[in-house]
Amino acid sequence: SAGPYTCVSYACGAAQAPHPTRPDRTVPARVFSVVETALRTDAPPAIWVDAFCIPWEGHARAHCLARLGAIYASAAQVIVVLSAAVAPAITQMAAEDRLDVAHLIPLATDPWVTRSWTYQEVVNCTHIWFTAEGASARVSAQDVLRIGSKAIGRFKAQYGWDSVDLDHHHPALGHLMNVLLDWRISDYLERSAYQVMVSMYQREALRADDNIRAMLGTVATAEAVEQARGVHPAELFMRACEQAGDFSFIYTQGARSTDPGRSWRPVPIDAPRPIFPWHTWGQGQRGQLHPTHVTLEDMVCLRPGPIDDATRRMFVKWTRDPAIGVHDGWAALQRKLVQGGFVGCLQPLEYPEGLLFANTREALETLSVVAVATNLRLRAGAVALLIRRDVGVNRCVGTGLFVGLPPKPKDQGAPIDVA
Repeated sequence: SAGPYTCVSYACGAAQAPHPTRPDRTVPARVFSVVETALRTDAPPAIWVDAFCIPWEGHARAHCLARLGAIYASAAQVIVVLSAAVAPAITQMAAEDRLDVAHLIPLATDPWVTRSWTYQEVVNCTHIWFTAEGASARVSAQDVLRIGSKAIGRFKAQYGWDSVDLDHHHPALGHLMNVLLDWRISDYLERSAYQVMVSMYQREALRADDNIRAMLGTVATAEAVEQARGVHPAELFMRACEQAGDFSFIYTQGARSTDPGRSWRPVPIDAPRPIFPWHTWGQGQRGQLHPTHVTLEDMVCLRPGPIDDATRRMFVKWTRDPAIGVHDGWAALQRKLVQGGFVGCLQPLEYPEGLLFANTREALETLSVVAVATNLRLRAGAVALLIRRDVGVNRCVGTGLFVGLPPKPKDQGAPIDVA
């Protein structure tokens, strides 16, 4: 077995250079300065870098690509090498334990932050370090998260923004913080599918299936991927989640399956879009798969009615609009949702605990039950499954975003069967 090794994570860039030992091949031109930086800041005994370590051809290449998640998970550490523009930020964090607001934008706009493959390269390993070309220091991921969060707080205060405003104006900052939060709270193969979908949302990919393959590397073992060669990676992603008992991948904007007993299951696509691309926490969506249906746990079926006073106070605080729901209806809240990335139907259904926004108008018009997931929480509330009750059968007609104060599972959560 291999001894301790360090993986290097970086953004390749478009420029190419001759391979040092294979004149018929090229490698990213940046890889040479990246390796030099990694060696200078840490001097690891052995390094793994994709440009030199992934085989070029055939089965060996496919085998290695399937194992990328495990390769990074087994590394002693991962060194993230950012561009030279981020060197002042790295130097300041290492020397002063703080970060000036002026350094936030170069940090967030580094190509590494939104590259598709860097997500699994970070969240799968326990020990992560950040450095930059031109910097002689390095900073732990935990310190980047801590110091960066404080700087973002000052940045928001400077402009009078909340988190939605920040995500709207500088989405890359959200990408960076989401990656580090996912790394902090979940181990290899243990994060929820919804967490993965949110963190991978709108990442830049060179190939159409790069994002879904990178997602697959965070939830499935290499053996499972290789055994199902030829199957669409989105299908493999869902199968891996089902096997783990996590069905949070169902909460997407996309179309549902027409297969019998699978109305709840999304159609496999390369870039599944979460119903609301905000960071989430909780156990995910626990459930059990059966031949004719799925049983989803800890769901709360809402009863229609006007919002209560506690919910309205929450909306006033969140939107900073004391007249919300009174004079112009829900316009302030609807603007927030659009800023936050919601693309569904903005006509809400009203409940005492909050408002339900469906992924499509058709779903809104045909649903009979709104089942809220209580173990998968967002800053705005929770995700929901929209159900039509036929004779003796629950069928999914869509998904939704529930904005408000959903009950806690220990109080009212119960399983629900969906065919």
